[in-house]
Amino acid sequence: MNYTELFSEKLVEEKFILNEGESLVLFTDGVNEMKNELMKDFGTERLKSIVSSNEDIGMNELALKIISDLTEFAGTKPQHDDITLMILKRNNPEKNNGRI
Repeated sequence: MNYTELFSEKLVEEKFILNEGESLVLFTDGVNEMKNELMKDFGTERLKSIVSSNEDIGMNELALKIISDLTEFAGTKPQHDDITLMILKRNNPEKNNGRI
């Protein structure tokens, strides 16, 4: 990304509140556009499926699961783009020694 007129026109600031137990998964296009040997993309739907089927695991475990699935999907195809992944989860502070 670079700060150009197009960038400033498209940039939108959003505010929201994560409810207890909800997660937010942020990623660059290197995740969903990861290619395999057949030049098929990993895809956003596959990523959504991994996240939704692993709602009960921690953020670190989810990140490792996603990276593992990306690696398995790519097989011998080398990485062609950056892979950036950030996962935020709002926990119940009473269950986590007061940590949010």
